[in-house]
Amino acid sequence: MKQSPLRRSGQHAIVCLLLAILFGCSVLKGRPGTVDERNFPRAADLYSEILHKSGQATRLVGTAKVRLHGLHKTIQLGGVIACSRDGYLRFEILDFWDHVVFLAILRREVFLTYSVADNEYFEGPADPAQLEKVLGIPLRGAVLLELMLGNPFFVAMENPRLHVSSDEEGLVLDAEDLALGLRYLVWVDPLNRPFRSVLVRSPSGGDPAGNLQVAFERYREIDSFQFPFRIRVSDTGNQEVLAIDYESVTLGGDFREELFQFTPPPDAERVTW
Repeated sequence: MKQSPLRRSGQHAIVCLLLAILFGCSVLKGRPGTVDERNFPRAADLYSEILHKSGQATRLVGTAKVRLHGLHKTIQLGGVIACSRDGYLRFEILDFWDHVVFLAILRREVFLTYSVADNEYFEGPADPAQLEKVLGIPLRGAVLLELMLGNPFFVAMENPRLHVSSDEEGLVLDAEDLALGLRYLVWVDPLNRPFRSVLVRSPSGGDPAGNLQVAFERYREIDSFQFPFRIRVSDTGNQEVLAIDYESVTLGGDFREELFQFTPPPDAERVTW
C-alpha cells in the first residue's frame, strides 16, 4: 500500500510538538481543594466557557497511541489520526517506511477497515453494535468523534439545568437536561479546563453510550488553545475501555474528501465481525 497521505500532512504537527517540549508550552493541571462558595463562577458562565472552548476543536490531525479493550482482548495501536466533528475519521497504522498496514475509516454512517497483511476488509454501518465490537462500548460514531476532540459534553444537551459546587478536587459543574433525561458531572481545574466528565445518566430513550467516565489529562497549548493530549474512557465500573495518548496534534485546517474514501483491492476478501 502506498505511503500514507496523513503522514505527509502530519509533519507540521510533529514540529509543533517538539517546539512545545523545548520551550515549555505545556501547562500542568492543578487540582485545588474545596473552593469557597463565594468564589464560585456563575454556573451558566462556566458552562458557556466550556462549550466555547471545546467547540473550537472541530478538526484534528495527529499521531497517537490508542488502547482498545474490545474484541475480547486489549490492543494497543500506534498510528496517525485525522478526524472532523462533521462525521469523519481516518486512523492509519504505518510500517517503518510510512506505508499503511491497517486502515479504519468512519464516514458519517459508514465504518470501514482494511488489513493489508490479510488483504481483508470490513464495511458496514457505523452503529453502536458494530463499534462496540472494536471499542468495547456501544458508541455512535458522532459520540466517538466528540470524545476524540476533547468535548466533555460528548452527548449533546439542549437546555440543561446548571449548578456549581466543589469537593476536594475542585469545582464541579452539574448539568442536567430534564427533557432529555441526561445528566453530567464535570470537574474543572483552576483554568476551568475539564479534567473529568461523568455521564451520570444517559438520555431517556437510551443513547447507547451508557454511563461513562472520561478523564482529560496532559493539557498542552496549541495556537492559544488548551487541548488534552490524553483522553481515557471508563465504564461505570471504572474499567478503562478506551485510551488515546496523542503525541502530536494540529487543530483546524481543511481535509480533502478523498482522505475518507477507500476502495479495497479487487481481490480483497470481505469479512464480518
